[in-house]
Amino acid sequence: MLQEYDLAGNLIRETNATRMSEQLVAMGTDPVDDLHHEAVRLPNGDTALLASVERVVDQGAGSVDVLGDIVIVLDSNLQVKWYWNEFDHLDVKRPAILDEKCTLGNTGCPATLRNAGFTVANDWTHTNSVAYTPDGNLMISVRHQDWVIKFDYRNGAGTGAILWKLGKDGDFTINSSDPYAWQSHQHDAEFEPNGLLTLFDNGNTRITANGGHSRGQAWRIDETNKVATPVVNIDLGEYSVATGSAQLLSNGNYHFDLGFINGTASASKEYTPDGVLQFEQSFPSHRNYRTFRMKSLYTIN
Repeated sequence: MLQEYDLAGNLIRETNATRMSEQLVAMGTDPVDDLHHEAVRLPNGDTALLASVERVVDQGAGSVDVLGDIVIVLDSNLQVKWYWNEFDHLDVKRPAILDEKCTLGNTGCPATLRNAGFTVANDWTHTNSVAYTPDGNLMISVRHQDWVIKFDYRNGAGTGAILWKLGKDGDFTINSSDPYAWQSHQHDAEFEPNGLLTLFDNGNTRITANGGHSRGQAWRIDETNKVATPVVNIDLGEYSVATGSAQLLSNGNYHFDLGFINGTASASKEYTPDGVLQFEQSFPSHRNYRTFRMKSLYTIN
């Protein structure tokens, strides 16, 4: 389900994956399995959200069930207006970096697999955030490819062409002496009011190879010359294998959420841009997906 409520708890609008699938199939693309991770309101009142899609394809060793994602844009009546299917734009022969799989019943996987005869799917992309960019395009965090991808949306008039991929083996030269500066398995990528791109670097690929902790990052992105500079790259002292968020605060500090520590715990931390811890709230027996700092129920940050 996708539901919208007002702050008094009244249901305003709703739709579901079945209704969206009917419209998507009529538009010539895949039906969706689950709606997941995120839905965001766009400046014109439309809504962008994420859903999972499946195809049986050859990723290099014969036909397998492959789980990808689709960005769906709904109009103000929650009718499908535009979509961006990863199977149409990404190289399916580039498998998940850490060879992740989805099996029935696993946390983070669809409740059912669509293609008959398969009980396991290659979890190819596991996209976990979608954000509107200042120039009217859309940007997604593709966890299992270790990429943040910006594509041509142009407020609904775009072709869907990929504009750039940020991450190892992507389109940018990195301006850093750190041999492991690139993010991996990241969450919550978005541009902040100061022009920097923030994200939570879970770090799964880096940590699997070299050990270490998750990091909070802010990047300066030179889109013209394709140069990326990590201006904030803070070791958060713990490893969050999944979930997480990043947020620039109004005082210039950064808020990061480690939502999945040791399988049972989570923590929210505030740091200065140079990495000095200012605040920490720990949740030793609870996991969370994201946390946000708010001045009130009505005002973020």
